[in-house]
Amino acid sequence: MKKLPRKLRVLSKLGWSILNGLLLKRRRPVFVGLYITNLCNLRCQYCFVNIEGRFDDPKRKGFSKEEVFKIVDELYDMGTRWIFLLGGEPLMHPDIGPIVKYITDKGILLHILSNGVLIERKIGEIEPADSICVSVDGGEASTDKMRGAGTFQKALRGVEIALARGMLVRVHAVLSKHSLGEMEMLAEMARRMGVTITISPPNYLGASGDPALQLSTAEYKDFYRRYRSLKEQGFPIGNSYYSIDKALHWPVGYHEFIAKGAEFPDYTPIPCVIGETHGCIDAEGTMFNCIQRGCLDGLNIKNVGIKRAWDELPRLRKDCVSCASVNTIETSAYLNLRPEIMRDGFSFFWNRRKKQRP
Repeated sequence: MKKLPRKLRVLSKLGWSILNGLLLKRRRPVFVGLYITNLCNLRCQYCFVNIEGRFDDPKRKGFSKEEVFKIVDELYDMGTRWIFLLGGEPLMHPDIGPIVKYITDKGILLHILSNGVLIERKIGEIEPADSICVSVDGGEASTDKMRGAGTFQKALRGVEIALARGMLVRVHAVLSKHSLGEMEMLAEMARRMGVTITISPPNYLGASGDPALQLSTAEYKDFYRRYRSLKEQGFPIGNSYYSIDKALHWPVGYHEFIAKGAEFPDYTPIPCVIGETHGCIDAEGTMFNCIQRGCLDGLNIKNVGIKRAWDELPRLRKDCVSCASVNTIETSAYLNLRPEIMRDGFSFFWNRRKKQRP
């Protein structure tokens, strides 16, 4: 098995772990979002992780390297074969290099989510990761407004550095009233640079006191029509037609969950896999369902262990079946091995887009 190319090995292990759970109808944390640090060099206005001022509390830095290794070992034994590494800003963890190496050496598919600012400084330590996501809001105006002046250009520099080292890169944008009109420009930029772009609504389904995050149903639907059109035109949109269409035709308010038992004449929601094959662990040890429900929605693994915290997740999420987050729809489709979206996933990992000349 080790003689096979790494991509083939890790994707085969991931596929088998998913299939094993589906065939045996057994819950297993195949895909885990692991938040390793509360350290962060930005203060995004809508950040759902920075609650209780934790990013500004030096006593709440997050996990040590040894704690991360122990968590990864236990998750692997439970069936985890896909990890998103997050923070805070994961590149600020003092041992990001050893952590990346440890996860990849175990044969786990590793995707790092970063704001991109520190990539140039940390590229040698993160290069073994299978891919990296650089987060922005939209274009330069919205990103700098929500994250601080100069952030967008620093993020783009990070993208260029990662591409130059041969890393697979996607750029991820967050929908707000500030960024809605910038997606065409962002799509063109992504095509020129040779990267994939994906999007998501603000966390908590946009349920925030900030008017800039409160998009109307008409604004969401107009955006998803435009976004779908960009994909049809050949722009490197990483979200699948399946997830875009599910979001476009969302049958209730975009800031609402679909409850169990709800039926709609022309819409069939995909059952969410969170708590079944996917979960998250924040930097202080809480194992929670998803970013939409928040990082306090669970038990702490330091108190009860990973197994008990994992087993608690379905009870905490028993009130919802699906939500309008494209990310969550996409994750559920992937972890149910829906054929409609597998092409998008494989094209990201196997195809290297050529950077276009201006």
